[in-house]
Amino acid sequence: MKLNNSFGPPERGQPRKPDRLTARCLHVCRKIARELNRVKSELTQHFQNMLDIPAPWLQQSINEAEALAWQTGFPNLLFPLLAEEKVRKLGRWYSHQQMIQRQNYQEAA
Repeated sequence: MKLNNSFGPPERGQPRKPDRLTARCLHVCRKIARELNRVKSELTQHFQNMLDIPAPWLQQSINEAEALAWQTGFPNLLFPLLAEEKVRKLGRWYSHQQMIQRQNYQEAA
């Protein structure tokens, strides 16, 4: 007698059909990912309009915030806060670098 074990490997040549829980989890994860991508686009536009920071650097900071958010249990809640924190830190660093460049330029002149 052969038991129907949904946790075992699929029959040869047959992909395993996801159970309801797995399907629901995938649905929720995809929904969160879509929402994060939407928020990510909005935040990128907002920060690009607000700050004079090179776009690749801004995108990298936002990507880092997203990666950190996914490590938590609540990426959709924490991502905007983490992104803002990362971009503020980048803004401070970039302003400092600009100040140093101006000082070096003035000293050289």
